Amino acid sequence: PKGIPKCGTDALRFGLMSYTSQGRDICLDINRIIGYRNFCNKIWNTVRFAMTHLEGFDPSSVKRPHKSDTALGFVDRYILSKLNKAIAATNKAFESFIFGEATQAVHGFWIYELCDTYLELIKPIMQADQSDDTNAKSRAAAQNVLYTCIETTLRLMHPIMPYITEELWQRI
Repeated sequence: PKGIPKCGTDALRFGLMSYTSQGRDICLDINRIIGYRNFCNKIWNTVRFAMTHLEGFDPSSVKRPHKSDTALGFVDRYILSKLNKAIAATNKAFESFIFGEATQAVHGFWIYELCDTYLELIKPIMQADQSDDTNAKSRAAAQNVLYTCIETTLRLMHPIMPYITEELWQRI
């Protein structure tokens, strides 16, 4: 009755792709699309937060982290394993043309694993005194893993949400 509120192209695309697992006919719920608009805001805010903690970090000078790397803490290895599972699930869903599962994989990783878990656990590491060598190494490892998670997930989301992911990828 009041029309469709502005949600953005990426939120609408993400919403429509998430509905593809239900079949040919969909009952479009505007509140779900609004939820995906909020997800787009979460993506934007997460990258903005990360950029403040990636200051001075040069991704070209650091190799990709591997979960067996001894410099990585437990939390870093945990998020890398969750990232690998999200990559595998997303790739499998794209190869099978089951786009609803692809949206679930990237959405679940970004919200529940990256934002709700990893970012909260690395905040003390990012804010610790950097004059201590141990803190500096932990921060460098966390920066490397954070950059890898964000950059990789933006690549995974790009076929579904091309506009926001391109803008943010260019910024990082």
